[in-house]
Amino acid sequence: MFQCGMCLRQYPKEPKRLMEYRSGLGCFGVKRKPIHSLGDYLYSTCPGNFVLPQLPRILTIYKNYERGIMPFGGPLMNQTVKIIEIFDVIESYKADKAKRDNMANRHRSNQRGGK
Repeated sequence: MFQCGMCLRQYPKEPKRLMEYRSGLGCFGVKRKPIHSLGDYLYSTCPGNFVLPQLPRILTIYKNYERGIMPFGGPLMNQTVKIIEIFDVIESYKADKAKRDNMANRHRSNQRGGK
């Protein structure tokens, strides 16, 4: 989900079809109903539209947070609501990815005759 490069490669020689495909995924606006989900979060547009140039810095801050280093002074209760929400989105994504990976591994194992 929301890997722009993958979308752009779908129809490299058919610009009209590519635009229709991307429009359906919410690349160019907001849909009436959610079309993507990430954990408990629902999106009516492509989540890629929310990617910021600060994302690498946010991911670094998150890695430090996982090691117990808070982005702002003080304990968890002193952190801003916005940064905690960002961390929740990252954790939801990681949980969803782990679930998909686990299902894929089980599927591969079953195909090889494992249990």
